[in-house]
This record gives sequence, structure tokens and C-alpha cells, in this order.
Amino acid sequence: MTLEDEIAAMEDLLKQLEFVQEGDYVLAKHPNFFADFLPHAYEAVKELYRKYVEKTGETDSDIEHWLAMAEARLKMIQRVKWGDLVLTVHHNALVDVFKPLEMVLLRLEEKLG
Repeated sequence: MTLEDEIAAMEDLLKQLEFVQEGDYVLAKHPNFFADFLPHAYEAVKELYRKYVEKTGETDSDIEHWLAMAEARLKMIQRVKWGDLVLTVHHNALVDVFKPLEMVLLRLEEKLG
């Protein structure tokens, strides 16, 4: 998929986002939303870096490390189904993918200044 396709897919998913607050039931679809969203976010960030390298000819070992970290952590995300307990490990696995993607974006912003 192109960067534009990944962004469109994320926008479509964001339209389905439901906020859960204290006292609400957490349904399987809530953590599964992020399991569906994160692969698109990863691919979009990876494509942004590819475009950066293509344009500048400059690579960044930290960015490549963070992308590899996010890719590996994506494989640890577990989808839940009705009746499963949504545990902190489900939440933490999602954050563990978002964090290196954030680091990539911050570094690219710094470099593009």
C-alpha cells in the first residue's frame, strides 16, 4: 500500500474509535481496534522514513533500530475475542509498538526541522 493508502486506512479506522472510561465495559473490539490500526501506522512511518532516505540519501541507525523494534513488537499483539479478559499485557503491547514509532517521527521532525 502507498503512504496515502495507509493514511486512508487509519482515517477509516479512527472513525470507528470508541472511547472507554472508568466504569465502562471493555469489549473485544476496543483493543482489537488498535491491533488493526497499528500495522497501518507502522507501514506509514516506515514509508515516511523510506521517502526521507530517498530524498536526502541519509540513513539513521536509530530510526532503523526503532522500526525493527516496532515490527518485532507488532507480532506480540494479541487479538481478543468475546469472553476473554482484557489484561494490562494487551494494553502494554500496544504502547510498546506506539513508542518506537513516536521516536521515529520525533527524529524525522528534528532532522527536517
